[in-house]
Amino acid sequence: MNKALLLAACGVTLTAGLANAATTVDWDDEGTGSLWATPANWSNDTAPDDGDTITIAFGETAEIDFSNTNAMPDGGSLTLGGTLVNNRFNVNVDTFTVESTANIEFTSGNAFVNFNDASITWNDGATVEEDDGSGGKLDFGTSTQTFVFGAAGWTNSFNVQSITGFTVSSSTTLLVDLSDYEGPAGATYTIITTTNLSQNVITAANIADFNTNSATNGTWGWDTSVNTNGNLTFTVIPEPSSYALIAGLLGLTWVMVRRRA
Repeated sequence: MNKALLLAACGVTLTAGLANAATTVDWDDEGTGSLWATPANWSNDTAPDDGDTITIAFGETAEIDFSNTNAMPDGGSLTLGGTLVNNRFNVNVDTFTVESTANIEFTSGNAFVNFNDASITWNDGATVEEDDGSGGKLDFGTSTQTFVFGAAGWTNSFNVQSITGFTVSSSTTLLVDLSDYEGPAGATYTIITTTNLSQNVITAANIADFNTNSATNGTWGWDTSVNTNGNLTFTVIPEPSSYALIAGLLGLTWVMVRRRA
């Protein structure tokens, strides 16, 4: 092949590759209104595309409106440090990190969040709220939901009392990250509180599945045995090294008691 033609072909291929490469897109809220779909609200004046790395920082608020259910692109990642206001949306990204400062806010009774099969990480302090008393629906789907405990455990349970529908099924994977946890073994924490649901799909059988397939450092609990309101809880169990320490202390105590006798 002619060298000039070869170089030209390589240039075209490289340009196309760069054009299709995933980019980092940050919310800057410089457009009119706060809609996700408004290009001027993003750092490169282009709404996020499939595979992009997306960030909405602390103090920022983005809104996904009812008519734009699939505004969130496929693949890539979303890190939320601020507020995501929604009427309805599907979580299409591969990974969704909800930081301790973040809030997901429902704004209408038709609001619906479907997490599909995404990998979601909730950091202690993150909130989910419904702000007008008219409800909404939260569906964990077939996603993997990881709750990252702080040093003091899980301190801010999701209170979904005004959300009418909440679905956690046997296909949902629930995990807890205790890397930063400094609290006691055996402590029980309420992850999600539900008090006013008309559509709820959590059962004792689901909880059994979670403990069989998901729980490696504790046990999940649901304080009712039927498909109704209740609290999703997690009880921390000691690490194997903790068991050894406890056993050692018990053994030492037994020796001391024997000596005194």
